[in-house]
Order: sequence, then structure tokens, then C-alpha cells
Amino acid sequence: METNDEAARATLLLDRADGTTTSRVLALIDRLGIWGAIALASCVLSILSVSIASVVHRITGDPIGWTGLFNTAVIPFLLGVPTLIVLLSLLRQLAVTRSQLTRLSMLDPLTNALNRRSLLAYAERMLESAGDEPLSVALIDADWFKRINDRHGHITGDDCLRGITEAIHGRLPQQAVCGRFGGEEFAVVLPGFTEQAAAELAEEIRGDVAHSCREVDGKPVAVTISIGVAGSDCQIRNLDELLSLADQALYQAKDEGRDRVVQATGLIRSPAASPPTGSGFPAGS
Repeated sequence: METNDEAARATLLLDRADGTTTSRVLALIDRLGIWGAIALASCVLSILSVSIASVVHRITGDPIGWTGLFNTAVIPFLLGVPTLIVLLSLLRQLAVTRSQLTRLSMLDPLTNALNRRSLLAYAERMLESAGDEPLSVALIDADWFKRINDRHGHITGDDCLRGITEAIHGRLPQQAVCGRFGGEEFAVVLPGFTEQAAAELAEEIRGDVAHSCREVDGKPVAVTISIGVAGSDCQIRNLDELLSLADQALYQAKDEGRDRVVQATGLIRSPAASPPTGSGFPAGS
């Protein structure tokens, strides 16, 4: 799966949810094509012009005649088409520029995954629209990443992060998105996935990372990841609570030895498994 496709999909879903007038106009232009949109706009202007002339004729009683009606109908085409060509071309260019700026603002420049802000916006929207359908999130953290940076350098560390991103995208279904949550931590939003199904997918991702990231740039980095999974089928419909549970599960995976997947379901029944507040993961996690 291309990461750019992921950004485009998230942008499309968020735009559809916003339902702005501009997005609807641009969607209509895309559907009709530039010349189809010009023809439609010219016809609408022509009909409006004839309608206004007819109303004026009825009010004033002045004769309009067939010649007058013809001129009234044709003038919008003669004068309006060049103007519409310029306006619609500018509108399309504006849409392209807006799309490029939106994508730049949504993507993490290193991994080309969604950035934290965009991922949270997508997750909020998906959770609101899920209704009774399940939605799960998975928090993914690279194990002992500081050691990799210290031993092999930050350039290799960056390549490891890109390799993790590629492995994640290789397993994601069409409706899911991945974002860089910060540092060496990633988050995956999985609409339609129960916590159990998300954990099974997370296990596949964990195995793929361990296999594909054994060597990076010819260096034996042996990257592994720990994953915490939480699902809204646990009767949690609040994103902050869902992320908090996934974070607790991720902390538990780290505490149990790393390179594993932990579900949040068991943690709900075991408050003692919650991570201590404040410090987060141990140094060099």
C-alpha cells in the first residue's frame, strides 16, 4: 500500500465529513470535466438571463421578441465561456495547491505516514461515525531504539523507522491508517476491527518487522517492536480512554520483555497492570 494513498484516503474521508461547499463544487467539476462544467454553468446563466428578461417584459410590458430572447440566451455563452474558463482553471489550480499543502501538513516528513495531529483527527472522526461498529487502535513502539541510534547512528535509525512504517503499511487494510505518534512510536487506527482481530493483525505486523528489519543498510540492527491494542468493543467510545488503554497495554508489553503484542482487555480487569504516571517508558525503550 502506498503511504500517499493513505494520506489521500484520510483527507478524502475528513473532507467528506466536513462537507464544505468548496469540496462539493470541486467534486462536481471533477465528475463533469472542465468543459462539461463550463457547458453546465453557461446553460444555467442562459436560463437565468432569459428568465430575468421575461420577468422584466411582464413588468414593463415592453416587447422582447424572438430576436431579443435569442440574444439574451446566447450572450451568456459568448461572454461567459472565456470568463468561466479562467475562473474554473484558477479554481482547479487552487484545489491542487490546497491538496498539496494539506498533504504536507498531514504527513510526517521522515516516514511519510500521517502525523500525530492528522491521525487523531481521523481517529476522532472514525470513532464518531462508527456507531455500533467496532474500532481498535494499536500503539507500536520500537524496542531499544536509543541503542540503535547510539550504536549505528541516527541515519540508520531513520532508515529503521522507515522500514517499520513500510512493514506496517504492508499489512494494513484499505480502511486503516497509520501515523507517527512521536519519536519511535506509531499508532494504527483500525475501523471495523474488534480488539481480538486487531491483536491478530498486530502480531502479523510484529513478525514482519522482525523479519524485514533484521538488517538495515547492511547493519545487523535486529529491530523488534512492542504493540499495545485496545478496542471500542470494550464499551469504550472515547478516544482518549481508548488511547490510554492501548498505552497501558504497550507499557505492559515492554514490562514483559518487549517484542510482543498485549491486549488491553485483560488490563481493564487488572488495575495493577496500569503503568505508573509521569515517567513513561524506561530510558532507551
